[in-house]
Amino acid sequence: GNKTYMEVQFLKQATAQLISARQILQWTYVVGYYEPRWLVRNIFELNQSELENATEKLSNMIESEETVKWCEENERVLMINQTNQVRTRLRHLFEHLEHWKANAQDDDDEPGEAGGSEGQEAGRAAEDPAKPEHAAAAAAAAAAVPPPPS
Repeated sequence: GNKTYMEVQFLKQATAQLISARQILQWTYVVGYYEPRWLVRNIFELNQSELENATEKLSNMIESEETVKWCEENERVLMINQTNQVRTRLRHLFEHLEHWKANAQDDDDEPGEAGGSEGQEAGRAAEDPAKPEHAAAAAAAAAAVPPPPS
């Protein structure tokens, strides 16, 4: 039957989370390609893979031809849980990227070592990201990409 506005808000939230996750995944491919020296590759790839899998599962749920079934209480809970799973995977990826970058910047700041341009580039990217939720990915991607020639 007909559903109220509040009964279908989970679909709107799931779609927004899916779009955000796909945008973040785009940046992770850039980071993985350039592989900055601060990146812990195996953990990064594990986090990236888990985010890809969770995102793909949520995408399949949303794109299902039987969208109406997701409005049933039991099915709705499954989609809400998957949306939360994607959100958790994003958080884990961000936490690891920020931790690795902070450690790399601490190493660069030690006396006797030259500071790299990676930290400066990340700082510029983080100042004005397109969206606040993308700041970590933008900073990570900017740190991985060599600065443009002057």
